[in-house]
Amino acid sequence: MKTKYILISLGLILVIIISLIMWSAFRVHRTFVLYKSVKHNFCLLVDDRYTLEISENRIKYTGGLNSGLLELREGKLDEKMFKTRIGDFDSGYQKLKNLRIYEYILSENYILKDTFENVRKMPINLVPLRRDCAKIEKKFKEHQIIFN
Repeated sequence: MKTKYILISLGLILVIIISLIMWSAFRVHRTFVLYKSVKHNFCLLVDDRYTLEISENRIKYTGGLNSGLLELREGKLDEKMFKTRIGDFDSGYQKLKNLRIYEYILSENYILKDTFENVRKMPINLVPLRRDCAKIEKKFKEHQIIFN
């Protein structure tokens, strides 16, 4: 009889612990800002885990121990890059130890180069979007224009 009560108590404690973990995981509230470039037809949806320093043709960003540099450049993809498609863009990718280098083709003459230092798994690098920018713009009210 005592064993039965001990097992029920342990089961109840386990259910309470799992419920608390699930509740705290879904309770996280994030604030998002949409950064968009009308001239180059792309956007970035950035949450409050990131800190950004924006200049005329580059964005330095940090999230936790990870950091990156997005640069708007004239030119073509680097020939050393592995060619792939990332999201809405024909892209190039290169991995060097903790560095991940992404190049996104924005137009015939422009690329967006992302040099990302990956120290921890989260948060990840910023990925530009193109097709869903209009939908995202309606959903998230805070917007900022970049690279124009």
